[in-house]
Amino acid sequence: LGQKWCLYEKGGDFRRWYGNKLHVVNWSPDARQNYASHGGLTQQKFWKRQGITWNAIALVYGFRLKTDDSEFSSVSPTLFMNDGSDPDMGVLAFLNSKACGWLMNVLNPGLHALPGDVVKLPLKNFKNLEKIERCIEIARYDLNAYEHSHDFQVNELCKSENLMSSLDATYFMWMTKQDNLMYELQEIEQENNKFFIVELGLASVITTDVPVNQIT
Repeated sequence: LGQKWCLYEKGGDFRRWYGNKLHVVNWSPDARQNYASHGGLTQQKFWKRQGITWNAIALVYGFRLKTDDSEFSSVSPTLFMNDGSDPDMGVLAFLNSKACGWLMNVLNPGLHALPGDVVKLPLKNFKNLEKIERCIEIARYDLNAYEHSHDFQVNELCKSENLMSSLDATYFMWMTKQDNLMYELQEIEQENNKFFIVELGLASVITTDVPVNQIT
């Protein structure tokens, strides 16, 4: 993207773990000066840092990793660690649990998820962080498989390792792979839900299931 442009977190579709890096913003010194003059420039101490971001307005909240090659906006609030370190994946796991969603609705039953509401949550850490990294890996793969991603390289059906004896066979193989990844992610998310539901004593009011249409 060069010196002038950088990736821009600007909300978008519902996605958990990773994604919605679909926009760019002019990040030249002149552009930043212009944003500052209109009160729209973020604090420099948060530039080029990893964080946890989400859509400010949503029916179902999806928290995801913000990488250090993007900047955030008011429609994609972002949490950062106070000590300047990378975000805690255990916190990301909690924020993407149904237990967190239930608590968010108690704190703020509207459509806006404000940073002030998020930081009031009783943060708990999921222990199996390797599985959370796997969630991010699957979500990143899904995003980058399509042309709208900045990191898209080649259509999955055209990769040499995916080619079968016919186009139909190649497509069937790819769809099978997609389904397997979706069900793997669903299983991890349900395990994640169970952990936090038990931790917070919410088993009587929340189930662990994750609908397929909420797998991203």
